[in-house]
Formats: sequence, structure tokens, C-alpha cells
Amino acid sequence: MDTFDILTVLGVGLAMLAVWFFRWRRHARRSANESGYIPPNTSFAAQAVFATLTRIVAFVTAGPLNVIGHSVPKKGRIVLVANHQFLSDASVLRSVAGRHFRALGDAAHFPGFLGLICLWLGVVTFNFKTKEARAAGEQAGVKIIAAKRKFWHIRWNAGLIGVLSLVLSGVFLICLGQGETEGAILCLLAFGFFVSRSGGDACLGIAPQGALMPDNVFKPEEFRAGCVRAAKAAAVVSGEPVYIVPMSFHYSQDPRDAHWSQRFFNKTRSMFLGLRNPKHWDPIFKLDLETLGETERAEVEAERTRKWEEYKRSHVTLYRVTVAVGEPVDVSTLPEDPKEGIEQIRQKMLGLLEEAKAA
Repeated sequence: MDTFDILTVLGVGLAMLAVWFFRWRRHARRSANESGYIPPNTSFAAQAVFATLTRIVAFVTAGPLNVIGHSVPKKGRIVLVANHQFLSDASVLRSVAGRHFRALGDAAHFPGFLGLICLWLGVVTFNFKTKEARAAGEQAGVKIIAAKRKFWHIRWNAGLIGVLSLVLSGVFLICLGQGETEGAILCLLAFGFFVSRSGGDACLGIAPQGALMPDNVFKPEEFRAGCVRAAKAAAVVSGEPVYIVPMSFHYSQDPRDAHWSQRFFNKTRSMFLGLRNPKHWDPIFKLDLETLGETERAEVEAERTRKWEEYKRSHVTLYRVTVAVGEPVDVSTLPEDPKEGIEQIRQKMLGLLEEAKAA
């Protein structure tokens, strides 16, 4: 490639990257203000980044992955339900699932630029502040599971992105015609950021406990029935079977289980684990207490204390994770009462946890 070709490709790439950033910043702002807001379908590039990044994060933070039990269905409408003990759970879940899923999470855990990236990767956020906000998050889950799917159909984004896509198409053809393979490849990579399937990702990942539970004790009062209600509603809306796939994670904290790579990259692991410190990324630790009223200051201090204690409990070194995957459960076979349904799922997860511990 000559200098002109390189500058052209870089210029178009930077322009599209800028459009991508401002577009997703707009979605991030909507997500912050609108509980259960569903961003656009996850692009091919985002799915590839999500799959790759989660495998790396899972290995670095949790160690080698051992999966036992059943396989996660690669097709169909499913809800992945797992315990939530450490921040690496989402990465482990994606590695086990073997397919892309949209995660439903607390908006408070996805601030700023981190939230923007997570939205792009497929996360849908909601908050627990009011009953209406929680219901909006549950309805978002229904829409995700019941999303229509059209295979082999490409949806092009409209507006400025569409114009830039046409420009990039021209650059791709020019590079291809001149035999510039590198330029053509760069164009194809850029396309991946903006092209998505017209159908949704009919797979939802959720932790029914709703928060980190470092003690990994499955207490009945901790399990919320929202995932069962959403799955049942999605089955009615879609007219297709919906399955809940229960699974349990068991992390080894015994140094004797350390993999050779964990010993080799021990310092890197320690640095990576340190990045979880909420003082580095959580906006609540950036607030100036002197500018707050007495009541608000007490609330902020209490929330800071809670998050700091939660971080200290989760800041442990993990050497291996075993995941026990249960048999998919057709939601139509669960009791009509969602509370009874989630209790059945909890019991299955308890049995899976014992299997994971024994493996």
C-alpha cells in the first residue's frame, strides 16, 4: 500500500470510529436515564470482541475452566441462570455458553465509558430504585428472549453511518481492484463495527441473586423470580419454547490448584485483580462530600462503605473454576407461581454446586 491508500483507509476508519463513539454515547445516556433501555443489536465485531475478551478475562482472573454436565443449547430461546460470586462470573458464563447472549445487569455497575463499551457488547441495564424501574428491566428481558430472528439478513444502520459505509465500500473496491489486500481487510474489519443481524440475540444471561454473594450460599430469600416471569412471558409472546439453563460456578482458592501460567503471570494477575478497586472507576468515590447535605453525605458514605467491603470480600486469588451445567428446563413445566418456579431452579443449582465441588 502506498501512503495515499494508508491515509485514506485510516481517515475513513477514524471517521467511522468517531461516529461509533458518539452514537453509542447517546445510547449510554439513554440507558442511564431509562431503566431497561435496549440498545441496538450486537454487531459482529462486538460479538467477536466479547467472545475473545471474556475468554482472556476468565482465564486471567479465574484460571483454567472445567465444564461438567450438559451442553448449553446453541440454538433456541434460552435464559442462562447462574450464581454470582465474583466479578469474573460474566466472563466465565460467556466461555461456557459458547454463544452470544445479552446480559441483564444493575445500571449502577456500568458507569461512564465502561457502560458505553458494555452496551456495545450487548449488556442491558436497569436499576432497583423503584418497582416501576425493576419492572422495566424485566420487560426488557422478555423482549430479548422473544426477539424475532431473521437468518442471513443484514441490517444496515441509517444516517451518517450508512453514508460512511458506502464510502468505505468504495475504498474497499478500490483497494481490491489495485490488489491492495491489506486495505481491503481493514475495510472489512471496519464494517464489522456497524453491521448487525436484524434479529435479536434470543439468549439472556442473568444472575437471579441480583448481587455479588461471596459466601456462595444459595439462600431462598436471595433468589428473585424475575427471570422465571420473563421466560414465561417470552414463551407466550414468541409462541416458541423457552428454556432456562441452570448452572453453578465453584472457584478454587487453593494455591495447590494453580496452573503453570498462573505462577508465571502471578504479578500480572495481581495487577489485574487490583483494577477491580471501585475507587478507580466508581463515580460515587469521586463525589466531593463537602458539597453534599448531611443526609445525602451519610447515604454516600454508607454506599461507599458497602461497595468497599464488597470489593474486599471479592478480592481473592482464584486458581480454577468448575462449572456444572444442568439440563435445560422448559419454562412451561415450571409452576405457575414464579416464586415456586425460582425455588425449583434454586434447588437444581444447589445440586449442581455440589457436583462442581466434587469434580
